[in-house]
Amino acid sequence: MYLTDITIHIEETLDADRMEELEHMLCEEYGIGNAWVQDKERRLMMVEFDADEVAPSAIVRSIRRQGLHARPFGL
Repeated sequence: MYLTDITIHIEETLDADRMEELEHMLCEEYGIGNAWVQDKERRLMMVEFDADEVAPSAIVRSIRRQGLHARPFGL
């Protein structure tokens, strides 16, 4: 197990309920331990994951399947 995290930039501005729904959806996915939105920057989501089990690109695809525009931030 190799836990690491990635910051994802979400282009849309989401209300608190939609963001919480997205966080919970990600946390239910295999290999993802936690997901949360930055308090000061609501478009940045941190996702903690097991790099042995899931690739960062798969996390971005999961968010995009929700109809959102997302990309890794700072890479």
